Amino acid sequence: MDYLILILVVVTTFTGLEYLFGPRRQPLLFSRPDAKVDLAFLVFNELITKWFEYLILFGFVAVLVYFFGDDSEKALSVTRQDFNRGQLSIAPSYFMEAISAWPFYWKLLLGLLVADFFGYWTHRIFHWGKLWKYHAVHHSPEQLDWFSTGRVHPVDALCLGVVQSMPILLLGFDASVFIAAAPTITVLTILSHANVNWDFGPLRYFIISPKFHRWHHTSEKEGIDKNFAGLFPFYDIIFGTWYMPASMPEKFGAGNTKVPKGFWGQLKFPFARSLKSENE
Repeated sequence: MDYLILILVVVTTFTGLEYLFGPRRQPLLFSRPDAKVDLAFLVFNELITKWFEYLILFGFVAVLVYFFGDDSEKALSVTRQDFNRGQLSIAPSYFMEAISAWPFYWKLLLGLLVADFFGYWTHRIFHWGKLWKYHAVHHSPEQLDWFSTGRVHPVDALCLGVVQSMPILLLGFDASVFIAAAPTITVLTILSHANVNWDFGPLRYFIISPKFHRWHHTSEKEGIDKNFAGLFPFYDIIFGTWYMPASMPEKFGAGNTKVPKGFWGQLKFPFARSLKSENE
């Protein structure tokens, strides 16, 4: 029941934001023709992809514990007790002792910074070569709104989830950081896809905004391969992929990549033998 209430709150909140503050009237939520595709991917990833992600991370942890857990001579702070408590680190013990004394919110911030650094590069790599066809599924909506967040190919979602989680595991953050980071990332990710033109003013360089991410999703030439950060736009400034003009993008989609319309077609699309696209 609590989960259903949470879903209702999310749907009501973000649909309401788009209705009240949207710069243009486009179909809301399920009145958008392809929203059912977003829903199908969301359900598939939550019920299936997430479990593969957990299995990979569990296997990764199990291998580390098996090889290093009982060897006190190695510069590792892994124990089977840590594993059983859901905690793991192969960071040097002096590092662990230092961050263990930090206030919780500083540890959360470090965790988010690390996750987004690896998320930035994973996202950017998925715009290259043959990996683009997996990520093109996420770019395929031509009407972008908050519900478009859910349209992610399972291979794309799995790789991003694993790559972002492993560094946090290796640094030895306890479960409370994961618990706090997950909703923070989820809310900001959903908001960044919303059909509103907010840029957060002076904070635009420090926290992802809808305007920032809508330029990432545009099919207009000047916005292609820009704004990869999932949380902190200053990574794009540092690595030369920042783009935030005064105007808002008008066109969205996967550009010259012809992605099928339906769920099953999009699920199978990256595995096709050939892909005619300028993105490759």
